[in-house]
Amino acid sequence: MSTITYNIISENLNIKFPFDLKDAFRSLFKTAKWNPAAKAWEVKATTANENKLKKFIDMSQSVLSVLSELDNIEATEMEIAKTQELIDKYEEILKKSLSSKERHQDLNARLATAQEKYRAEREVAINARNAANAEAQNFESQVKAALDELNVGSLISSLETIWKRGKLCGQRDEFYAVCRQLKDAYSSIKETHRLKIYAIYKAADINFNWSRTETSPATYYSHAIATAEVID
Repeated sequence: MSTITYNIISENLNIKFPFDLKDAFRSLFKTAKWNPAAKAWEVKATTANENKLKKFIDMSQSVLSVLSELDNIEATEMEIAKTQELIDKYEEILKKSLSSKERHQDLNARLATAQEKYRAEREVAINARNAANAEAQNFESQVKAALDELNVGSLISSLETIWKRGKLCGQRDEFYAVCRQLKDAYSSIKETHRLKIYAIYKAADINFNWSRTETSPATYYSHAIATAEVID
């Protein structure tokens, strides 16, 4: 809820507003009572109270606009903490600003500054997230380039074909020849690109006689990027 509404029922003003404005409201209407059935605050419908209510609504517009804007922003963990901090500041400033027009103008200026700071911090968080995504994509490209350079995908495909035929196919020598090539590729990538790709090592270490119970070479290869790490 980011608006203030009211109506007159049985000579009482029934007033509803965001919870964040409660303390400011109570500072003006000290005799107000909470009506749980109507979920609204009640005060006598006197001219004085109506005038105070108009003043309360007028002075709260800046805060309401900020609350409305915050409702539309997708919150991250950092933003949630910052948002609550801002709301607390806004409420405190509002209570001190209800007494004069000059203070109300000061409130607007402070709110504008807080809004600008909040947007800037959110932009920093978004930029950091984008930078992290770009770094991850760059690392993935480096791993793929290293694998392509040594035709690791083709070696895995050859090993997978023999693996599926099983030990009765009589291709033991061919099987282990491909395994040696994969181990050489693993060592070359490790030395040249300073990358250790554990999944490639595991694929090259498959036992020909256990082909029916082992994880397949293609399955290991599908985890190549996830298991890659930079060697310091």
